[in-house]
Parts: sequence; structure tokens; C-alpha cells
Amino acid sequence: MRRLNILLVVIVLIVIALVILCFIRRNKSGFRRGKALAARRARQPGPLVNYPTPSTTNLDSLVGASTTLRQGDVISFFGDSITWLGGWIAIMTKAINDGAGTKNLGIKVVNRGINGAHIKEVITGGPFFGENYQSFQDATAADKSTIVVIMIGINDIWVPGPAASNVVGYWNGLKTLLSITKEKIPPPLVVLSSVSVIGEMPDGNSRNCCDKELDQFRDAARKFAGLAQITFVDMRGAYQAYEKQYNSANPVWSGVLTNPPDGVHPENDGGRGEAMIANQMAGGIIAATKTR
Repeated sequence: MRRLNILLVVIVLIVIALVILCFIRRNKSGFRRGKALAARRARQPGPLVNYPTPSTTNLDSLVGASTTLRQGDVISFFGDSITWLGGWIAIMTKAINDGAGTKNLGIKVVNRGINGAHIKEVITGGPFFGENYQSFQDATAADKSTIVVIMIGINDIWVPGPAASNVVGYWNGLKTLLSITKEKIPPPLVVLSSVSVIGEMPDGNSRNCCDKELDQFRDAARKFAGLAQITFVDMRGAYQAYEKQYNSANPVWSGVLTNPPDGVHPENDGGRGEAMIANQMAGGIIAATKTR
């Protein structure tokens, strides 16, 4: 009888221990879930704010009476999904088609963006998400481009994998793209834009993704453009200036110039990101076409 009582006590103690252990684990799990939820919320945009639409000064000048574009110019835009989505290119196309100085010039605009592309894939083309894209060489030949605008590199940082390049590979990719343009007769003018942002927190806040790498790619593109004597557009700098001015008081991770919640693509943000890119690219095209 005594042994039975001892066995019952042991069983009760084991049950109590298991209950306590389950309680501890559940609370730890809840704490982890709470931290994860807090992190997700930190990345979400805050209350809707009436951020101002970025300037259109460059775009207005590009299509105005004193335009530097010429009869029959073909502008080919190369890049990743930021280009592929096409909102900012649509803004530029409409401005060119309606502009006092450009509407009768027969200018053609071509969107050569590749959804999900790294710099290597802009060079080679290929199948992506059910679509087949021409190589850079074939695309520029087919378009008979007089102006080539390139904005690529963000997926090399944001989406790692076999196709992604580090900053050295990115530099070499730019060399390949430029060498292809030089084979054309006459060679097109080249406008090279930097990457933009992955997260909109101002002043390099740690909640952004990859600010160090983005700065390295931007600096490499600037240096490359200087050495190659092509036009450089500091898209990242333009984004950062806007964020510092308008996203500092109550900073949010996305939804100012980018799509909430991804913090990259210029869509579903009231058109501000698309207006920003269109105006910056227009400035680059003006600078490039003044040289001919």
C-alpha cells in the first residue's frame, strides 16, 4: 500500500511538472509571436499622410518648347520590375506625346523591364514568369535605340541567388552593357541610374534593408558613369532627400514613395514614387541629349 501511495505521488508530481513545462513553452512562444508581430507592425506604413508630389520640373523641361529630344528618337528603358511595372514610363510617354516641344517628333518609348531581373539577366534576357525577354544586344538592335536608360541592381542585393552579383559583378555587368551599346552605329546615348531604396526609413535607419550594399552599388554606378563618360542619375540620393524632408517627423518603412509593405516598388503610393522616377530620368535624358 505504501508503494502504491509513493507511485501515485510520483505520477502527480510528473503531471504537475508537465503542466508547468507546457505553460512556460506556451508563454515563450507567445512572446516570440509578439515580438514578430511587433516587428511586422514596425515595417507597416503609418497613418495616411498627404506627402507632396515630387517636382516635375525636369519632365516639363524635357517635353517643352526647348526640348533636347530629336525627331524619331527611340528611348529604351532597361531594368527590373521597377521598370517592368511601367507606371513612371507611362507618365513620361504621356508627357512626350502631349508636350509642346515633343508631340510632333514621333518619339518612341520602349519598356524593356524584366520582372525579377538581376544585372546578368538584363544582359542575357531569357524566360521569366512566363514571358520570354530578348537579350540587351537583341533588344537594342530591334528598337534601334537612340537613347538607352538603365536602372538595375536592386535584385542583386534584395534577391540573392545564383544570378545575383556582388558589387564587382555589378561593375562588370555595366561594362558589358556599355560595350554592347558601343558596337551600335551610331551608338545610343546611355543614361545610368543608381538603385533606389529597400525601405524608406530616413538616415539609414537599421529597419531598412541593405543600406550599406545599396550605397556601394550607387557609388559604383556613379564612378563607372564618370569613367565611361555617360550620364548618371542618383535615384537613391533623390529618394533619400525626399525621405529626409518628408518622412522624418513620424517615419514609416513604406508607403511614401514605395508600395506598402514592400518598400521598393513605386506603386500604390499615390503616384509619388512614379513621379519621382519619371522626373529624375527626364533630368538624366536632358543631360545626355545636351551632349550630342
